[in-house]
Amino acid sequence: MEEFAKMFFYGMRYEQWLRFHYMDDAPGREDAAMIAVPPQAAGRSLQEEPELSSLLKALDGREVSLERTRDAIAAWAAAACGMAGDAGALAESMRRLTEDREFLRLMDMHNGWIQELADKEAWGAETADGHPAPSFSEWSSAFYRWLAERDASCAGVPGSTEQTTTREQTWKIL
Repeated sequence: MEEFAKMFFYGMRYEQWLRFHYMDDAPGREDAAMIAVPPQAAGRSLQEEPELSSLLKALDGREVSLERTRDAIAAWAAAACGMAGDAGALAESMRRLTEDREFLRLMDMHNGWIQELADKEAWGAETADGHPAPSFSEWSSAFYRWLAERDASCAGVPGSTEQTTTREQTWKIL
């Protein structure tokens, strides 16, 4: 998987963490939502994930929409990969995402995990016992544990054992 796909997936996971824990109604609009990160949570994220600070700034306090989110993540990933300002390279990288089987698999798996969390109503802005939402690193670790369990359940499927180790090693750094 190429670097842009890795960074886009990282940014997408971060946006989903923000959305899952800090989405709220947009003021004065019944049909809109926004990401509203409390100052303490934003400060913690800026300290723990400084590389994501520009993405946090692009999303926090803004209405949630597919286009806005996609564009913010793409711009952040492009900057992280040294493509800022190169519209042609960004467009080509975005096009290649649609052909990257590993990226698409991970996106599907992440969406499945999010749906499981939502179905359980787990880990909203506060957990059921009143504790604050997990940090992004805790959220990511939970996803990778979940993913490892699913990948392990594919043991015996041709190619799954060797690929699981490679996937885990690749994605734990993000």
